[in-house]
Amino acid sequence: MYKRMNWIVPGKGMRNLSLIKCLLIMKLIIACILVASLHVSAESFGQRVTMDVKNIPIAQVFRMLSVQTGHEFLLSPAVTEYTAPVTLQVKDMRVDALLEKLTTERGLRYEIRNNVIIITRSETPATTTSAVKPPDPQILLRGRVTDITGMPLPGATVMIKGTKRGTQTDINGYFELKTDQAENALVITYTGFGVVTVKAIPDRVMTIPLSPSTNDLDQVQVIGYGRTSKRFNTGDVATVRAEEIQRNPVSNVLSALQGRVPGLIITQNSGMPGSSFNINIRGRNSLNGNEPLIIIDGVPYPSNRLSLLNQTLRGGSYLDYFNPADIERIDVLKDADATSIYGSRGANGVILVTTKKGKPGKTRVDVNMYSGFSSAATAPKLLNLQQYLEMRHEAKRNDGLPILPTDYDINGTWDSTRSTDWQKYFLKKKAYVNDAQVSISGGAGNTTFLIGGGYHRQTSVMLGDGADRRASMHFSTTTETNNKKVMVQLSGNYSYNFNNIRAVDLSSTSLLLPPNAPPVHNPDGSLNYYEFGTNRNPLTELEKRYKKTGHNLVANAFISYRPLKGLELKTTLGYNNSDINEFLGTPLTYYYPNQLSNPNNVSESDFSEFNTDTWTIEPQAVYTIAIGKGVLDALDRGHFQQHKV
Repeated sequence: MYKRMNWIVPGKGMRNLSLIKCLLIMKLIIACILVASLHVSAESFGQRVTMDVKNIPIAQVFRMLSVQTGHEFLLSPAVTEYTAPVTLQVKDMRVDALLEKLTTERGLRYEIRNNVIIITRSETPATTTSAVKPPDPQILLRGRVTDITGMPLPGATVMIKGTKRGTQTDINGYFELKTDQAENALVITYTGFGVVTVKAIPDRVMTIPLSPSTNDLDQVQVIGYGRTSKRFNTGDVATVRAEEIQRNPVSNVLSALQGRVPGLIITQNSGMPGSSFNINIRGRNSLNGNEPLIIIDGVPYPSNRLSLLNQTLRGGSYLDYFNPADIERIDVLKDADATSIYGSRGANGVILVTTKKGKPGKTRVDVNMYSGFSSAATAPKLLNLQQYLEMRHEAKRNDGLPILPTDYDINGTWDSTRSTDWQKYFLKKKAYVNDAQVSISGGAGNTTFLIGGGYHRQTSVMLGDGADRRASMHFSTTTETNNKKVMVQLSGNYSYNFNNIRAVDLSSTSLLLPPNAPPVHNPDGSLNYYEFGTNRNPLTELEKRYKKTGHNLVANAFISYRPLKGLELKTTLGYNNSDINEFLGTPLTYYYPNQLSNPNNVSESDFSEFNTDTWTIEPQAVYTIAIGKGVLDALDRGHFQQHKV
């Protein structure tokens, strides 16, 4: 019998056994590590967090979650850009449960890679009823940003409110934006203008006007053929706006400018309505004339003083025939800005007047009426009767002169016990002013309009009837084509003036007439001619009849064409006509009855006429190009003018 026996080599068998034991131990260690890792991961996601937020971006929610848990989160751009703001209130919620709530309700999903939690948009729609729908197709928002006159504002910033999405307007003021939100609000900002927020209207070209900023440094200033702001203006330009002008109930806008413009000295030569003004910008510059150049909507306007028959007006002012209520702004150029643009014509300074224009929006009706009265200011204090007579006698003694028969005040001819305060007598009237202004403005689409009319009446504190009256009409319309390449603006202002205030200034007479002079009227109310002796009764001047009529027309046409991007061809056509007629009549009642036998004392009629015609044509070519962060403007223009007097 044979038995089979297995022989084991002692050295080699022991080595195999040790290898088997090592493999078993390694498997056991790996299993323990895996169990520990899973336990740690489960424990980590089992953390509890507390969060109370309202309307914040989802990216901020995950940043807060990272701070509380220590986990790292990675969000795709689609999540941060198209996910609506999060409102959430949880307390002691597990991290995994919170992740499920945040992602499932918003159509998102998460996965863990290398201990980083990645958040992406889910390819399948959300399963709950409150889930956010996938983004709609992109919506196009278009519009045009302009100033209140309709001029485009290139470089304005347009942002979708609540997002970081925005753009800037092009050279013609246009912009385009795309969004997936159904409702949007646009925030528009531009240097020198106030911030505007408007509701966006898809599939429609919106016109968004910006109003000038109330910040003094950012106020827009007109400098001839361009615009800038105080912040960036290198010259000396002062601006007075309509709000400041309308706070002054005056018939001539020059009265409203008094004391408002540094370096501009305006002096009214008489207190009578319709009187003249002296205008000096930084002092007298010429011996022959010192009047500045006046431009109304690009049309030169007469600035010289009129020589009127009514001497109490001390001449006249052409701006008295222009309604201050029709003025939107006045810019005064006082240094090199004036001469660099207008040449020698601007050597005495330039006053630029911009009239009101229509504004886009619903039709608006503005009515402004006021009435008031004024009286003579505090009069100079004069000597009383006793002081006056004592002074007159002392003067005679000091000069060693006798009392003459013509010295009626001290020779006994006039009653030395009678005294009259002639200042109160001659200037006792109240001057009344009445003003009414009405305008209708609005616009829709590519067209804006404004139509307005006004009436002003003002009397004098002097004795006698008469008043200064003005009726005016103003219109403006702006329209442009749908492609925004052609724009036409028309504006015009017409006024009619009638002044029949008496041609006598009793303010100086009241200072020179002795206090014991006889009454100017007889008991029956007729004029007292004879008791004044060789002197003339001052009220006989009221017998003169004065009448002045004036017609004034300022018309302007502006045409703009943009054939290429950045290139604008435009032309300004202007016309001004001023026609003023005067009449001064001296009737026989002006003379004393005993003087009518004198052949030189006859009734007289004096006439005068002033007429000016001005035509202007100003073609311009403007090219604008963006260079880096700046904008280069190039201007080429011509000026043709015909002036007839």
